[in-house]
Amino acid sequence: MKRVVLVFLAALLVGSPSMVNAQVNLVANGDFEGGAASWTEWSSPGGWTTGVFAHDYASGVPIWMPVPYPYAGVGSHGQHVGTNNVHGGIYQVINVQTGMPYEVSGVWSGGIGEAGSLPFNVAWFEVTVYQGAVGAVEIDGAPGPGDVVIAKREYTGDSIISFGWEQFSGSFVAEQNQVTLAFKTGKVSPNWHPIAAFHDDVSLRLSLSGIPTVGPAGLVVFVVILAAVGLAILSKRMGIFY
Repeated sequence: MKRVVLVFLAALLVGSPSMVNAQVNLVANGDFEGGAASWTEWSSPGGWTTGVFAHDYASGVPIWMPVPYPYAGVGSHGQHVGTNNVHGGIYQVINVQTGMPYEVSGVWSGGIGEAGSLPFNVAWFEVTVYQGAVGAVEIDGAPGPGDVVIAKREYTGDSIISFGWEQFSGSFVAEQNQVTLAFKTGKVSPNWHPIAAFHDDVSLRLSLSGIPTVGPAGLVVFVVILAAVGLAILSKRMGIFY
């Protein structure tokens, strides 16, 4: 029984692997310093699109770019196209722990239209977490039960629209041992328009706000209890009694 108590208290003192690794960024190449490494580029497979995004990870795009560019370091993700209907982006499948809370954050930017542009029906910029490992077919559609839209901007109109680098963030609870973090950009229009989106400093971390933690005073108490239990076990084995 004492051994069980000792192990239990040690676990509380040291913390679970989840707590120890709470500040580890689970997104590989989230700063895009490695170019496209660990990311998968995707395009709508639905057949309704009239163009496909071109992707760039360092030099920028010819339509419009936020300032500064890249956002930091030597790499940022950019995607652009000039067309009527389009939907695409990038995604990454990430290993997580089922039932644990996570936080997603990063920076993004986007723009659509140019001088003299004709009206467009709708354009959108989106960050979504899908439960499980999914691909372009699932990402192209609407989020399902358990999937979480972390951030979204949607526009309609006939003017030039753009937003510079902005922070985005959100949270979710993992329902499987993998999730898919996806960036989605698209537009539907009877007219031709240029559209571009940018991403950088992407992270997915375990959320400490959803995990009980032990404060300094609690740690002191645990240390004392651990010492007492350890001493009792050692004394019993050596035949020493107090």
